Amino acid sequence: MSENIEIAILYRLYKTAFCVESNRTDVLRERFHTAGWIAKGKNRLRWDLIPSAVEEVQARLDVLRPSWREDANYLIRINKNPFNPADWAALPALQRAVSRKKYINRHNWRAISGAGPKHQPRRVSLDILTKDWLLRVRPNEGLLAVMSGMEFDVYKIATQWGEWVIPERAWLEVSGFKGKLPNAVLTCENLGAYIDIPPLKDISIIYSPGNDFAPAVEFLKMLPLSVPWVHFGDLDPRGIEIASLIAQASLRPHRVYIPSFIQEYWDLAHKVRSKWGDIPCNGNPILNKLKANGRGMHQERVLLDARIGGDIADFLSQVVEAGES
Repeated sequence: MSENIEIAILYRLYKTAFCVESNRTDVLRERFHTAGWIAKGKNRLRWDLIPSAVEEVQARLDVLRPSWREDANYLIRINKNPFNPADWAALPALQRAVSRKKYINRHNWRAISGAGPKHQPRRVSLDILTKDWLLRVRPNEGLLAVMSGMEFDVYKIATQWGEWVIPERAWLEVSGFKGKLPNAVLTCENLGAYIDIPPLKDISIIYSPGNDFAPAVEFLKMLPLSVPWVHFGDLDPRGIEIASLIAQASLRPHRVYIPSFIQEYWDLAHKVRSKWGDIPCNGNPILNKLKANGRGMHQERVLLDARIGGDIADFLSQVVEAGES
């Protein structure tokens, strides 16, 4: 680490013509002072570079790291700090990682950049840091994905495997959709519901569990805003809030699907763990009733009702006919 400290200080002197006192640099600062490279500045903690020593500072950097100019520029380009010894220490690992991969998991990036797994990394570029999520879709009939210049019939893939599952890194290679776009998109909060909703020929259904709605949002962003979106989740404070978050992230109107026969299942409503508070009910009588009674309804309660497939289709048809995005 001492060599990296010296490189960082020398580079600072080279770029700014001064350095600042600190306990860990006392020995180096004294050596530079003895060599006649720096002199005490006006500020109590500041030491200024003597102009005649510029070439000697560069020569010393050449000895310590012959590629220091290129390496410093690289650190700056990836939003690292060449005045920070830790960034010089991490440089070999950073260069190996970037040269090896187009995409890097953000947790790995934090680890090799010294930020730690729980801290936000300094951004490199918008397309290099990944969470490595999975997008799970039951696509509508006729939907084609354009990926790396090739077209894939994702409906046929889903017909064979039950769904179309694509990891984030592959998704980043998708440039758009062709074929028949969905008449509407339905996001589904719970896995059992997502899997067991009856097939809806013209509707794409997306698994969007809890707070992990980023894949669903990415799918929605790939479609024109003219394609309506509706969320089918738990009818409780958290379920309605999740729908609101998806709406905000996808720039679409907040809309939830509520089965037309839901009141027949009122006896299965449960007490909610979190209060409704300011959760928007948008004047819906069912949500207002649940809110007034401090209750909620899990979507699985109604899923095996024989009417569910037709009811969802009717609801979405009304949305499409209304021309609401």
